[in-house]
Amino acid sequence: MFARLVIPAVLLAACGARTSLPPAGAVRVADLPVMDFDATQALVRATGRPALVSLWATWCGPCVEEMATLSEVQRAFGDRLLVLGLATDDARRAAPELQAVFDARRPAYPQALLTPGGEDRFLVQAGGAWDGLLPKTVTFDARGRPIAVLDGALTLPAATALAERLVASADGGRRP
Repeated sequence: MFARLVIPAVLLAACGARTSLPPAGAVRVADLPVMDFDATQALVRATGRPALVSLWATWCGPCVEEMATLSEVQRAFGDRLLVLGLATDDARRAAPELQAVFDARRPAYPQALLTPGGEDRFLVQAGGAWDGLLPKTVTFDARGRPIAVLDGALTLPAATALAERLVASADGGRRP
């Protein structure tokens, strides 16, 4: 429960956003902050936890399907891991589509909007490249340093194994 309260507060501070974020599962597009790589990195640093950040879009079927997997990972790892969704859709044009996805999928992890057109810059700063394909997963260590950029939707076993490695590295190799 503590983690659910801290993440929105830290997310707001990192983004300079409004006074509150909706709880996970009850996302409103109008309430989402717009984030770039620097804001994402600041958020990860502020939480002191490793992170799994998903770049996704409403038009990407595998992205939308992956939300269930990422919700399961967030529930399983709780406050030991930050899972964050960054929608690449332009909210000015795709707000109804974004809201429909949020209403149908009710993600159990925080959501934000990637700076419009910011995919290339975000991925280059993370050590990857924008090839126009989604989803992309960017992992960060607990200090906010990017570790890897992964292409394609994660399966639950793959996402769980990735989360376990991230959490173990943050714990100095100790298993939870």
